[in-house]
Amino acid sequence: MFDIGGTTIRAGVFDNSTGSLGPAKRVATPNFQTHSELGARELLEKVIEAVTALARDLLGGDQPSVVVVGYPGPVLPSGVVLRSPTILGPALDCECNIKARLQEGWPGAEIRVLNDLSCAGYAYVAQGHRDFCVITVGSGIGNKVFLDGRPVTGPSGRGGEIGHLQLFPGERAPHSARRDELGNIASGRGAINLCRQFVDEYAGKRIVSDLLPMSGDELSRDDGSQLARAFRMRDELAVRIVETSCYPLAQTIAAMHLAIGLESFFIVGGFAKALGRDYLDILIRYAQELTWDLGQDWKNMISLGNEDVEEALVGAAHVVANTSNKNNCELAEGGL
Repeated sequence: MFDIGGTTIRAGVFDNSTGSLGPAKRVATPNFQTHSELGARELLEKVIEAVTALARDLLGGDQPSVVVVGYPGPVLPSGVVLRSPTILGPALDCECNIKARLQEGWPGAEIRVLNDLSCAGYAYVAQGHRDFCVITVGSGIGNKVFLDGRPVTGPSGRGGEIGHLQLFPGERAPHSARRDELGNIASGRGAINLCRQFVDEYAGKRIVSDLLPMSGDELSRDDGSQLARAFRMRDELAVRIVETSCYPLAQTIAAMHLAIGLESFFIVGGFAKALGRDYLDILIRYAQELTWDLGQDWKNMISLGNEDVEEALVGAAHVVANTSNKNNCELAEGGL
């Protein structure tokens, strides 16, 4: 089982005979920010090398019988990935056949490539949930709506890409902030972009942070841990940044609720989990403000994933345990 994210690749071994999923191993994902000198083909090859190295580490040289990959982009039934925005970035982003490339390394294995949020959603299906939306807040933003236990992506498989919706940040945003993709505002990388804009705006003015650098150049592009730590300690500037990044995501959640009546939203992803309960409370508050009151209980409608659970790996294990479909049909989009 593999969950390939824009920042981290997670892997685990599922034993179908015992129904057990082993401990996860993690490595950094080669991406356009950490390997800016590489082209798209070379960068994707780095990702494949990282995946196969993890498999060797986990299996000790044994060959897998089934490989399930959760991938951060829209996936066709053939296993072709249409885009890899958090890995390749806007300049290099292109179509790639991840399934075919993995099949070269494991010719005897059954390879299934799913969207990463399809995998994560199946972790909640395994818990008995049927109608819900799972949203990841990590390197980027993505989602998947499940109805009757099946992901809904539309006739062309384009559903689940709210991260590419063009929105404005919250009203407390810095003056330099402009309309941008949700993923460039509300994700871990997006919040760091906002952080740069905030600290540049405050340069030479009243210092409002004891925990964040007051120079945008000092902030890491790919790591929101510094911002998350400052937020958890209720640093004034960090709280304002996170509130600003939350607002357009809450708008999107409110719109999905009003449009189709969903009442369960599960927030997963490393950045959201690192921010913790206070982040969830901000999302709940904004979602409540942005919708009319029909008696909704927003405190029970939006939930944060557990920090020690790898939803995509758990969901991938559920897919293996509950299907025998030999085709890579996003399973997912076809249902179980």
